[in-house]
Amino acid sequence: MINIQDKGHCPTLEEIAEYVQTPVFAAFCGEIKETFGCGGKIEYSACSMEPGWNIKFKKAGKSLCTIYPRESYFTVMVVIGQKEKASTETLLPECCTELMTQDEIAVMDGGKCILQVRGVRPFFSDKFDITKHPKYKYLSDADPKNAFDMEKHIKRRPAIVKPEEEFDYYEIDGEGLQEDTDHE
Repeated sequence: MINIQDKGHCPTLEEIAEYVQTPVFAAFCGEIKETFGCGGKIEYSACSMEPGWNIKFKKAGKSLCTIYPRESYFTVMVVIGQKEKASTETLLPECCTELMTQDEIAVMDGGKCILQVRGVRPFFSDKFDITKHPKYKYLSDADPKNAFDMEKHIKRRPAIVKPEEEFDYYEIDGEGLQEDTDHE
């Protein structure tokens, strides 16, 4: 199995399909290629949201979408241009239901949640059972020893320098500094 975050090995589309483990991936890639007449380019991204190898589909120099492969699933970021904005906004209400009143929310199906993404109207989504995720064992929900201890983290600061380590020491005081008034 490939490591999707290994910069040293650019995976093939077949390796990514095996990693994703769903036939929807190949069908989606095929649909994009057939509909828009373009192939996907495998690129490494250091994006803080989804670092690792992904597949970008572009046509005439413009981005169509980016597929972020993950173990057993994938996500797609679709680029909506100004020309498509109006038709997309028209379709969104058909893809989701209206937000409910507080009383309706209180009695809504426990298997659903309301998902709100910046720039998109809120919509219903099925809840994901985190206990089924392959990395669940690393969460504090699975084992309290995995909880982040802020007190322990703060006590480690400043970093302790070992006697054999070389380091630079700087002492800075506020004398001679002027307030930056150009940016107020």
